[in-house]
Amino acid sequence: MIPGLHSVGHEHECLVDPQEVLGMGFHITQPGSSVATSLIDGEAKLKHVLLLEIKENQYCPTKIPLKSVKPFEYAKVILKEEADIEPNDQSSVLEHLDKVVWIFLSHFH
Repeated sequence: MIPGLHSVGHEHECLVDPQEVLGMGFHITQPGSSVATSLIDGEAKLKHVLLLEIKENQYCPTKIPLKSVKPFEYAKVILKEEADIEPNDQSSVLEHLDKVVWIFLSHFH
């Protein structure tokens, strides 16, 4: 273990920049997964890996953006806030959700 640095790898969102934990005397980095593992907003953000250069009890972090991560889009759809649908009408709901999906797919062409 490097004095003053802790790494936690279970987070979904990539929080790779070491952050000081106030009053505790150490920094923490949460690189998360290099691929999308859950259907949450944090997974849609840019993924990085952390190159950690260590010499004696000092460290130098270098954040490297991943270029080959599969794209992930995330949106919150609140049916009662959508003007073009009737929330209790399954047909209009499905039509609206179909439009949302096609908008996402158009981002990848």
